[in-house]
Amino acid sequence: MPPQEKPSGKSKAMKNKKRAQNPNCPNFCDDVIITDKISKPRIKRKQRPNWLQLPYDVTINIFRKLGAVEILLNARKVCKAWHNICKEPFLWIVTSMHHDVDYGKFEPAHLDLICMAAVDRSQGQLLDVSIEFLATRTVMNYIAQRSSQLSRLRLVNCHYYLDRHTWNKFLERVPLLEELSLKFSGMPGEAIEDASRHCPMLTTIKIRVYDKGCHPCLDVVLAAAMGMTQLRHLQLSGYVILRRHLEAIISSGCTHLESLDLTGCFSARDIISLSLREKCIAQIENIRFPADWMGKFMGEADWSEMED
Repeated sequence: MPPQEKPSGKSKAMKNKKRAQNPNCPNFCDDVIITDKISKPRIKRKQRPNWLQLPYDVTINIFRKLGAVEILLNARKVCKAWHNICKEPFLWIVTSMHHDVDYGKFEPAHLDLICMAAVDRSQGQLLDVSIEFLATRTVMNYIAQRSSQLSRLRLVNCHYYLDRHTWNKFLERVPLLEELSLKFSGMPGEAIEDASRHCPMLTTIKIRVYDKGCHPCLDVVLAAAMGMTQLRHLQLSGYVILRRHLEAIISSGCTHLESLDLTGCFSARDIISLSLREKCIAQIENIRFPADWMGKFMGEADWSEMED
């Protein structure tokens, strides 16, 4: 048998080091190879949810939280299933063209084409549309020509493009409109006056102007609104409410009005007398005065309530 090689000094030093680290190690550990590597337990990674396995109705609800621009530019490109969902007309019955997208990346004409594509996908079934910044003459005319069944319209910051002539042409083609919301959209007095002529089925009007001030258009708004026989709900925000405004509502004999919300408006405490309050309460089933809104700075109404 060949002679066994004696352990070198370096090997002995290593073993002594291991023995020093493990004082309970018996003498036979000298002949055992000790390694510093310790096997780590494997951690099972959590599986990521498969979005394609979501129930169909849940997927539709998620898509409706997105705006039309986001769906057409991104969501429909995720997979073939989502691409097919984006073709379904009922997905576009309620359409939102809102501000979550950086519009500075697109030319105005490109954004018009995207909004028009959303209208086309509804195949004439569009009932509810919200438009933010994008109410150009092209888009409004396109909606009016292809969405005669429209019942709800919400415009936000659309005064840059929307002129009165375009507005009147639009209203003429949507006579079934029932709810109209205008937020920071300019010319609210003329807009409501025109809507009262072309849309006899209006039941709900919600208006928010920029800041507190005695807007002369409020008189026009109230005069037009009180002449709508089907109007049931009126919500105003940002106006300064004077005594004559409430007296005009009462004297108009608007027995059809069920709710009047003025909590987003401004008014001096002594403007609305107790007797005037009682008259309003007796005539309108659900009325909220400017001073009734507590908990936040008066006049800073929650517009989310106006969107419901």
